[in-house]
Amino acid sequence: FELLNWRLADWYYINVPADRAARWIGISLAFATVLPAIFLAARVLETADDVDLQVAALRVLERVGTAEHLAVVRRLARSPEAAVRGSAIRTLASVGGEAELEIIRAALDDESHWVALRAVRAVRDLGRTDLLRALVEAGHRWSAAVQEVFLPGSA
Repeated sequence: FELLNWRLADWYYINVPADRAARWIGISLAFATVLPAIFLAARVLETADDVDLQVAALRVLERVGTAEHLAVVRRLARSPEAAVRGSAIRTLASVGGEAELEIIRAALDDESHWVALRAVRAVRDLGRTDLLRALVEAGHRWSAAVQEVFLPGSA
């Protein structure tokens, strides 16, 4: 990952030693904390009932999760807690992409406007503004918010 980042220049470390060998040792140790965090986040989602822990774990997986985490995230997209459902929808879009569009589209009709707006953002992030325009044209209950926030200038 560090070699890939060197090419992409996607992130960087601060307060690292100027000595190359010491810098790479520090970078390696810092990266070594990422993998346990991924495994811990997945474990929390499988076992914890605490909403705050679930939302925090979903945020981790949104950024670094893999396809193997999608089953538990799909389950959480049906959670009784709106905060968990909304975070799960964002994670599904980030990790699963368009393959998760059916679940994300269903969340557009969620009873919670917060979850529905998370779903709208996920649809937009997937590049499917055609679906958002269809919502507006159909007079969906969230169409005014969709048009104002996510399709500005399309009136």
